[in-house]
Formats: sequence, C-alpha cells, structure tokens
Amino acid sequence: MFKDGPYSKHWALYVERPFPDEEESFICHVTGSAGNFQYEDKNNHARTSNRIYKLYFLGHISESDLDNLRNVCRSLLVNNGDATWNCQNFVWDAFGALVEAGLLRPAQGVDKRTIWDQMDGV
Repeated sequence: MFKDGPYSKHWALYVERPFPDEEESFICHVTGSAGNFQYEDKNNHARTSNRIYKLYFLGHISESDLDNLRNVCRSLLVNNGDATWNCQNFVWDAFGALVEAGLLRPAQGVDKRTIWDQMDGV
C-alpha cells in the first residue's frame, strides 16, 4: 500500500524477489482514476519507496510461476464502467484469481476477507 496524497492510499500487488534478485521485484496494479484505469506491471522494489505506507504479506508464489502471475493479472478485467471500482478492487480480484489458478499459496490466516478488512482511504 502506497501513500497517494494525504487522504488516500494506492494498492498494488507487490512481488518481492529474494536476495540477490531484489532489484527484480515488481508490482502489478492499475493506474489512473475512476473510468480511466489502466493495468501496469513494472519493476519496483517497494521497500525502498518513500511512498510506502504498509506491506501485507499475502503468501508465496513459486519462482517458476512469476510469468504466469503477470499473465493472470494482465488478463483481469479493468472495470472502467463502474465508478466505484479502483486499485483496491484490482488487488482483491488478483488475489482471488491467483489463488484459484493455484499460483498463490496464501499465508496462514490470509483470505479475501482479511484483504477486504484492510480496504479504506481511497
């Protein structure tokens, strides 16, 4: 979760690569505003960002599935027809799709409800 102004937070799915590949860490997210969101994935070592607000550990993914993770995220609906849809919905949808595809093994106690409970400040 990144600070995106004084009252809002931007949500992204952050995939952290272990040492020595941490510079190849990346985020999958949507950028823009209501009705104009676009999917983006890019290399980003979020732990070094001065905008980082909070990180939630969601689970594990195999190194061999990283391209599949990006493909699943890229295939998700960016719902520009719904004025209430935003980056938080994207992360919610991505988590569900990645678990359903068998790519993400959720951490103990983490499910879609725990993510939903953290959504605020958009």
